[in-house]
Amino acid sequence: GNPLKFGLPHSVVTYLNGGNGYSNNVNGLYQLANDVLGGANTAVNPLEVQLAIAAINSAFDGCRILTGTIAYVPPQSITKDFSPAKEVSLPPSHELIVTAYPNPSASRFNIIISGRNQEEQTVIQVIDAHGRVIETRNVSADSIVRFGEHYRPGAYFVRIMQGKRQKDVKLIKLSD
Repeated sequence: GNPLKFGLPHSVVTYLNGGNGYSNNVNGLYQLANDVLGGANTAVNPLEVQLAIAAINSAFDGCRILTGTIAYVPPQSITKDFSPAKEVSLPPSHELIVTAYPNPSASRFNIIISGRNQEEQTVIQVIDAHGRVIETRNVSADSIVRFGEHYRPGAYFVRIMQGKRQKDVKLIKLSD
């Protein structure tokens, strides 16, 4: 088949390579994920660990094989103009504003995405506590996204991506 690229969050790779007691391989990643989900206090973001697990699960789905790696290139951004005291910021229409409610919920969740650029595609990914992507949706502008009525009780992470912008939300599904 065609080659596909999968990436791990840089913060997780850095943590695994940082001498924190985890080997820098898939076994170390799974051990870290188990510790984080078990409540261990680490310097790594639990959502980033979930996304790393989801990337590994997706990458090796269908008996894919690893044929190479690509070096990490840190994102570059300009946050300040060189003229005196002039901050550069995005216009309000380009900000990604996410509201999730009710949270926690025993039934379903609603997500409102506002202030977004109408021309860019918006994707919502729902990740369960095991790092599996359980739902992915492309959503249209100015809509309320309703989901979760069939989810089991537990913690879920929702990543909303639009262009280069993203927001992460943790949701808790309660039992009925």
